[in-house]
Amino acid sequence: VAERYVWLPSFGICLIAAYLLPMWAYWLLIGIALMRLWAHLPTYYSETSFYESNILNFSDSEIAFGNLGVAHQNRGLVATAMDSWAIGTVKFPEYDVNWYNLAAAMRAHGPVPPSWFPPLFSVIPKEVVEDAMRTPDRQHLKLSYYCLSRAVNSRTCHFPKDWTLQLQDLERAI
Repeated sequence: VAERYVWLPSFGICLIAAYLLPMWAYWLLIGIALMRLWAHLPTYYSETSFYESNILNFSDSEIAFGNLGVAHQNRGLVATAMDSWAIGTVKFPEYDVNWYNLAAAMRAHGPVPPSWFPPLFSVIPKEVVEDAMRTPDRQHLKLSYYCLSRAVNSRTCHFPKDWTLQLQDLERAI
C-alpha cells in the first residue's frame, strides 16, 4: 500500500537528479519512470486488482488473502471472499482476522451447502461440519461459532473482549 505514496516523491527526486545530470540522463529517468508507471497502472485499477497483485507478489501471505477477501466482499462477492479467507487460514492458521471474517460472513448469510465452498469446508474439521449439518437451521451459527472460537483462541487475537462477547452471543443463539 505504501508504494503508491512513495512513487510520486521518488519521481520528484528523479527530476531533481536529472536537472543536475546531463540531458540524456534526464530523458533516461523520465523513460524509466514512465515504464514503471505503465507497468503498474493495472494494479491500481480497483481495490480487487490491487490485492490480487499483492497475492502475486506475496503468495504465502495470509494478510494478503484476508485483504483480497474484504475487497471481494465490498463488491458483493461474499462466496469468493469466504474462499479467500479460507485460503488465508490455510497459509497461517493462527491469524485471527481471517477466522473472524469467516465467522461474520457465515452468521450474516445463513446456512451454506459444503459443495459451494470447498476451500472453506476443507479448513473446518469434518466432525464440526457433520455436527452442524444435523441442524440445518442452525448450521451457519455452529460453523460461525467454530470460526469465531478459532479467532478468539489464536495467539494474536486483535479484539479479545469484543470477540469473546460475540462468541457468548453465538453460544446463546445455538
